[in-house]
Amino acid sequence: MIKIIAGCSDGAVSVYDREESVWTERAFEDNMEVNAVRLLEDNSHIVCAGSDDGTVRIYDRRSMAMKTRGSVGMFVGHLDGVTSIDVKNDGRYFITNSKDQTIKLWDVRVMSKESQIQEFAAGKRDAFRDWDYRWNNVPPSYYKVNDLAGDTSVMTYRGHRVMKSLIKAKFSPASMTGQRYIYTGCGTGYLVMYDVLTGEMIQALRGHNNIVRDVAWHPQRSEILTSSWDCNVNLYTYGWPETKKKAPPSTGVTLRRSLRIANRNRHRSDSS
Repeated sequence: MIKIIAGCSDGAVSVYDREESVWTERAFEDNMEVNAVRLLEDNSHIVCAGSDDGTVRIYDRRSMAMKTRGSVGMFVGHLDGVTSIDVKNDGRYFITNSKDQTIKLWDVRVMSKESQIQEFAAGKRDAFRDWDYRWNNVPPSYYKVNDLAGDTSVMTYRGHRVMKSLIKAKFSPASMTGQRYIYTGCGTGYLVMYDVLTGEMIQALRGHNNIVRDVAWHPQRSEILTSSWDCNVNLYTYGWPETKKKAPPSTGVTLRRSLRIANRNRHRSDSS
């Protein structure tokens, strides 16, 4: 059975059955444009949907099939629209990239409570800026905003730029890296990598002269593809840091315990 999950500009999250050529499931929130959707894990009933208002909503396909309206849970923490979603495929964690210039890590077991949603909405009214990411510059205040009260994300990653397009961010492969890293495109032409655990930016590689919209890490090799608006696709080879210590270079002489002993032995050899 092959199905396609789609987010729509009218706020709907819909499931399309390719074999039957029909829409089989549908749920929606009023007037909330959906920018990204993703199953929480392979063959899961749970759908994560990121909206242009910055929220992430959770839908259960079993209730969608019964034409039940609305989501079953929500996460708040982004000031601006979500641009992409990726999952750890463990049924728990997922990440979102956003126009507020952050990536956030979420735990699906810790959804936002109503009190947190209201608390975050109050802080968001002051921090949000009305701008069009397609051609406006990023509001300078976005670089200075700390996590607001009510934010239920686990971790926030900052340093890359999200503008001009819905830039993707993803977990590194489980087989190669244990999903230790998050990697993303950037509005300034960089491939950017973060450490999942520390939040530290560990790589920023410039290879394009326009935005990097999408990235893809080979599941079995240390190779990363980036696609850009400069009409190029670049291939990077990620070099792991050296952990072995190098032996000191040889000087061609035997090291002595002290200069005094070395000189005494030299004088003895000269007199003989």
